[in-house]
Amino acid sequence: MKENCIRFRRTWVVALVLIGISVALFARDNQKGSDSRASIVEDNILDLPTGQQITPDIIPGSNIQSLNPGLSEFPDFVAGGAIHSTLSPDGSMLAILTSGFNLNYSLSGKKVPAASKEYVFIFDVKSTRPVLAQVLSLPNSFAGLAFGPRGERIYVGGGKDDNVHIFTRGSDGRFAETEAAITLGHSGAGVLSPDPAAAADSEKISVTAGLAVTADGKELVIANTYQDSITIIDLAKRMVKQELDLRPGKIDSSQAGVAGGEYPFWVAVRRNDTAYVSSIRDREIVVVYLGDQAKVTGRIKLRGNPNKLLLNLNLLFATCDNSDSVEVIDTDTNAVVESIPITGDTAPTFKRYSGSAPNSMAISADGKLLYVTNGGSNSVAIIELSIPHSKVIGLLPTTFYPTQITLSKNGRYAYVINGKSITGPNDRFSRKNRGSNQYVEQLLRSSLLTFPIPAAGSLGPLTLQVLKNNGLEYRLSG
Repeated sequence: MKENCIRFRRTWVVALVLIGISVALFARDNQKGSDSRASIVEDNILDLPTGQQITPDIIPGSNIQSLNPGLSEFPDFVAGGAIHSTLSPDGSMLAILTSGFNLNYSLSGKKVPAASKEYVFIFDVKSTRPVLAQVLSLPNSFAGLAFGPRGERIYVGGGKDDNVHIFTRGSDGRFAETEAAITLGHSGAGVLSPDPAAAADSEKISVTAGLAVTADGKELVIANTYQDSITIIDLAKRMVKQELDLRPGKIDSSQAGVAGGEYPFWVAVRRNDTAYVSSIRDREIVVVYLGDQAKVTGRIKLRGNPNKLLLNLNLLFATCDNSDSVEVIDTDTNAVVESIPITGDTAPTFKRYSGSAPNSMAISADGKLLYVTNGGSNSVAIIELSIPHSKVIGLLPTTFYPTQITLSKNGRYAYVINGKSITGPNDRFSRKNRGSNQYVEQLLRSSLLTFPIPAAGSLGPLTLQVLKNNGLEYRLSG
């Protein structure tokens, strides 16, 4: 059920894990104010099958919580494939979406439908430690998750089901899906089908990826990964308003054969009128005007393959995993104003390595610090923004393959989710013997890592620990 989504995600998330890891160093003043716990972590080091190590709770005040949905038949089950998290507009709730092989089978080897779902975990984050408040389930998902502008709704893409689920908050504060999911109705040709049921027979499946809501909450823009298009939904009418193919040749026949717009993955919306869509295959961000009739108005070429996007005022940030960089775009001119190397310029010894695989971002309230999750090096890079001369000033150790970082409303805490875990040996018959629930994809488990943002004086030891975890040690210069 989930194999197609998982297989695609690996093309941009997993392929770089075993490549050499490169990280940046902050070489000044980091020895001051170092924390003793940050320097001595030998009592909690975990060895990874990649040859790396992780020290997931090294940061003082950190806390790790497994994403256990509380299934009655499988009380010890922990969901895997956590792919995205987002904070509610008022900062009181953190929502986490999974997109893993979260299937469970009975002893006879039959799938248990009620225990074979994807999940949205909702944590109450009003206090320092997140408290699980609710778990929502849906048949399938991939990457799309967003709150409405007032926090009254949660929008979730249905992955290969080619639909969007809307969970509405009731008077009791709990979310529920009170109406059927909105069907996007794609056919194999990549256009809207008059019969939504026809999508089930299509050879070319559609997968909903990233999605974003306009500032006024009236429209939802969804990236259709395998259709090379976006869908715009009128939320008041709960229906598709428009389908827009992002490929140049489909928009203008004179551009036939010109690359562009393929494998759209993430969406960011500026105000109510402009959407930015990352095209993984064609190394570009497609600019779309959202009006009565949406249209492509620009294409921003990048040196790497963009995955997730982050919009902050007039700046758009894109993580490019294969180029180990964050690209910064001025949305007033749609020009790239900086390419920030996650490997950093302060550690030339390690610039020959690649594979940090940046895949998500969060920005401080004052816009001065950018936090980037590096899936390949199991870390968070802290970037001091000073465009066009931004620099990495430190690294923070995380759990195995972080996929998203979110900051608390007050900016004091970070929430990091992971997509992988240590699974142990995988019996070669486990895929056939479903009843054992020991297939390796089922053993990948996700968690929520929470920690207070470390003081600047603690970054030196934490950075060194990340290097050590990845088999790279470097003496900080005074």
